[in-house]
Amino acid sequence: TERQILEMCTVNAARMVGWEAKVGQLRAGFAADIMVLDDLRPASGGAYRNVINATESNVQLVLVGGNPLYGDEGHMKKLKKKYEVIPETRGARPK
Repeated sequence: TERQILEMCTVNAARMVGWEAKVGQLRAGFAADIMVLDDLRPASGGAYRNVINATESNVQLVLVGGNPLYGDEGHMKKLKKKYEVIPETRGARPK
């Protein structure tokens, strides 16, 4: 299922390497590695399918360890004092 595909990349991957107590889930005390995507539904068919169908242009924000490292310029402007704007690719939002 779509859910199982995402679990292979998150919860199950953390279990395989013995890191399930620190990564693989959004929980208090876990590493805050988070990706925020555009909502492609209903065209995508659901939340799990949304993640599977998303491409780089659908990424709004990426946080690693809670630190915003990549994202739409509007988000980065609100979250960081200093950031670098990547030259736009055709049809993409400034990152």
